[in-house]
Amino acid sequence: MKRDIRKAVEEIKSAGMEDFLHQDPSTFE
Repeated sequence: MKRDIRKAVEEIKSAGMEDFLHQDPSTFE
């Protein structure tokens, strides 16, 4: 599962870190 999360994080960073910061971190757990 951690691999999927890392992959998602990389995609999120590519999309824009600001959007990620505006979302609830609990949804990614």
